[in-house]
Amino acid sequence: MTFRFGEKVVDVAVNAQGTVTTLASGKRIPAESVMYSAGRQGTTAALDLEKAGLEADHRGRLAVDPHYRTPVEHIYAVGDVIGFPALAATSMDQGRLAAYHAFDEPAHELSALQPIGIYTIPEISYCGATEAELTTSAVPYEIGTARTASSRAARSPVTPTGC
Repeated sequence: MTFRFGEKVVDVAVNAQGTVTTLASGKRIPAESVMYSAGRQGTTAALDLEKAGLEADHRGRLAVDPHYRTPVEHIYAVGDVIGFPALAATSMDQGRLAAYHAFDEPAHELSALQPIGIYTIPEISYCGATEAELTTSAVPYEIGTARTASSRAARSPVTPTGC
């Protein structure tokens, strides 16, 4: 699995061998399959943000500072409405940190350990440094690979049982 953040997909061609994805940069990437994600939208349209003195960007996201405070000093925002990574576990921790900051309490940040995940079968996730960061820092690491086809074959069917 290769993540290509910040790339724009121009075309995805499907043929008998798999897919060929063409990116705006001119790269052509052949693969068995491709998953394209356009990102999440903040669901802020019905919140009457202007009444609170706030404005969302074109994707419904609010700007926040490192303490999750919006431009309106007493209003904090976390989760999907502030953008990446927009995962439940990350949003929960952002909410915890925002509450600590709102009450001027000392907070212990875990941002370096926030999980990144995509809920697919098999699941795709990571936590901590990326492969590129480890390589740059000369940190030894190992890579694990799970093939989608073998993951499907490894699952056993669920058999309903009586109550």
